Amino acid sequence: WILDEDGMGLDFNARNFIQRYTLALLAYSLDSQVWGVTIDETINLRVVGSDFSWLSSVDECSWYNVTCTSGVVTGLWLDEYSLIGTIPPEISRLVQLNFISFRRNCLYGTIPSEMGQLSTLTYLRLQENALSGTVPDSIFGLSALELLYLQYQYNNDWTCTRSSGETVNVYFSEGDATNGMNLGLIGKILDDNLANLTSLRDIRVGYNHFSGTISPKISHLENLGS
Repeated sequence: WILDEDGMGLDFNARNFIQRYTLALLAYSLDSQVWGVTIDETINLRVVGSDFSWLSSVDECSWYNVTCTSGVVTGLWLDEYSLIGTIPPEISRLVQLNFISFRRNCLYGTIPSEMGQLSTLTYLRLQENALSGTVPDSIFGLSALELLYLQYQYNNDWTCTRSSGETVNVYFSEGDATNGMNLGLIGKILDDNLANLTSLRDIRVGYNHFSGTISPKISHLENLGS
């Protein structure tokens, strides 16, 4: 798309080539009926002819709910857009991200370990999806992270609609009833690794299948609210 169809006509040497490519890849990776329909001015993500929709020819910093600082992408706010699929590891190419919010979609699969490369990330909101597997160790190396919301990956019951009109339900693994119930995130979450998130102010992890004991080192997190 970026080479053959994009109205911006960027070449490989353009300053914003990588971030525009990464956002386009995100749009193509996550299916949703919302990409192609107009509901209102705030939910109009990828509509042919819309000046500010994703994959339009305007600067990607003008795409809906993409936040930029001095032309660099620093935030993605894609809450409740019925997005379906797995988070692509290439999201780590947006190296100046401060905020990621994908709340209440139909994201499944694991959290990419590459997210641990986002050293400036302060808010990570992935709650109310259908994620599974363990939280990558790399996430616990995000020393700037202040907010970590991973709750409600398990025992939810809502649907998202694909661009084809087919629906998926987050109650099931990968949205497919033949896969059985989605159990959410597993493994340890409140162990010694959490104490590495020295900037953490708020963490929410309920409605998953985490295990293990609570590390006393968490008491060293001076900014963590009660």
